[in-house]
Amino acid sequence: MMQRETLGPVLARGSFETRREAIAIDCDGQLISYGELAAAAHVIATAIDRQGIAPKSHIGILAGQTGLIVAAMLATMARGFVFAVLEPGQPAHILKGKADAADLRCLIVEPTLLAEARNSLAELPTIFVESEIFTKEADGSASTFVGDLAAATGLPLYLYFTSGTAGPAKPILGRSDSLLHFLNWEIGTFGLDKTVRAAQLTPPHHDPFLRDVFVPLVTSGTICVPRSRQIVLSPIGLARWLDSADVDLVHCTPTVFRNLCNAPLNDTLFPRLKCVLIAGEQLRGAHVRRWFEVFGDRVRLVNLYGPTETTLAKLFYRISRSDGDRSIIPIGLPMEGAEARIMATETEEADPEEPGELVIVTRFSSFGYFRRPDLNLPVFGSDPSSAPDSPVRYRTGDIVRRLPEGMIEFIGRRDRQDKIRGKRIDLGEVEDALLVYAPVQSVVATVLTEGGGKRPDRLAAFYVADVELNEPSIKERLSRELPSLMVPDVWIRVNSLPTNSNGKIDIDGLATHLMTQDGAADMGTIESDEDIPELADKLLAIWKEILRNDAVGLEDTFMEAGGDSLSIMLLIARLDEEFGYELSLWEVFDDLTITKLCVLMQPEMV
Repeated sequence: MMQRETLGPVLARGSFETRREAIAIDCDGQLISYGELAAAAHVIATAIDRQGIAPKSHIGILAGQTGLIVAAMLATMARGFVFAVLEPGQPAHILKGKADAADLRCLIVEPTLLAEARNSLAELPTIFVESEIFTKEADGSASTFVGDLAAATGLPLYLYFTSGTAGPAKPILGRSDSLLHFLNWEIGTFGLDKTVRAAQLTPPHHDPFLRDVFVPLVTSGTICVPRSRQIVLSPIGLARWLDSADVDLVHCTPTVFRNLCNAPLNDTLFPRLKCVLIAGEQLRGAHVRRWFEVFGDRVRLVNLYGPTETTLAKLFYRISRSDGDRSIIPIGLPMEGAEARIMATETEEADPEEPGELVIVTRFSSFGYFRRPDLNLPVFGSDPSSAPDSPVRYRTGDIVRRLPEGMIEFIGRRDRQDKIRGKRIDLGEVEDALLVYAPVQSVVATVLTEGGGKRPDRLAAFYVADVELNEPSIKERLSRELPSLMVPDVWIRVNSLPTNSNGKIDIDGLATHLMTQDGAADMGTIESDEDIPELADKLLAIWKEILRNDAVGLEDTFMEAGGDSLSIMLLIARLDEEFGYELSLWEVFDDLTITKLCVLMQPEMV
């Protein structure tokens, strides 16, 4: 059997041996060379050796700094282990559930997160990593440690969890050769080399982080990291950082791209930027139109498609200026090594231009859901690890159609459909119509929820626009284009559409706690006491909006009122943008209330 090249030897022959002085990671001017990264990874790998962990075990990584996470990932690769990057700030029971589902046998943890680890993962052997590790000396073996990886094909490499929040954690076991397949495709397709400076915008606990990191590492380029997550959430902050960091390659979701397009842009920005690859959600023509108006064809835009189960991306489409007139940007055609089938039924392919479920056939898949045959059977049809050199057939659950020119267009998922008064509608079609016929920058349609049950007669549109819409006029126009059931009943203007931790729009939680018993909805109107100081009044409005909790009071702590990792980042970003105040995570976790926040902010507000 012919052996295929795997990721470890590629790294060993490249950056770590030939470019030890070159910069591997640039975090807002804090530089880590390839030599320092290799030495740090060697120190961690040696610490793993001392734990006496069984070969091929799964090791968790709980850290906040990108450099530490990358070094820990490389260390586990060097010893043939599988890494699982965990999300800091999650409740103890969720972290514990993920550790159990992934069968973690060791934990690499940043000391600042020690208390969090003790609360949820205390039974695991622990290895501490901190930034000082990049200044420690290592013996000569550090330069070639990555080369210790076996060259056999089909090695387990990583575990990432599905992004859904319902039910127990579902870890997906990734393969080294499948990751390398994607990396080779992207590097070769776009001519990337050692000069590449790639933006790291994806949270490390989501699998697109792999392309943010390994594309530059394999090419001997540089991973560029913003100093905080709040920069990614701020349109102005993101634009400024991309410009100052001299980034030339960006991977992002449509939501992040759309937020960037809402910043004050001009054609002198991003002089080095060559390519933006967009993936993770449906991309519409209205999302790319402004970009082409400002930058023309100077920067290549590419739409990627591919579930975690089939490794990063398997279809791609090169976006052109004329695509700004499309309702939906195609997801294109499969890359070499993958096949796309559109199925009308489980056994019959759809006719040309007929919608159907997208099925991906590829030899470069994942190993599927770890220890979950009940999940693998419905979508893979069998255990994907049973024949690692054979093509895998994966049912995506996504509805697509083939356009007359041959390109594939994403229509939506079954879970983007809902019923209004007993009739099924597609929420994506509602959003498409609003983008065409209403002066909005972005919009999400959803069926409002109240308590635990649906209110199917209340279709809502959350939109971002410069001014309030003239609802009667828009409704009248939409009624000529859509069935009456698909014309929203409730219209809610918001400053921005909230995102979840992986950068996608938080559709499920958007309308939670928004409706009162009589069905009234107004995110922009906040009633306040005359006795509440002006600063507290403004903060109260922000908290209610971010937490989607109109009952929050001045003495309620942020976390107990419903705060999570996403809402913390949103709060940090809002305070920075509106008040110029840099709130720390420690302040949030220190029983932060609005009253306490006013005291913290007042000295800087003078």
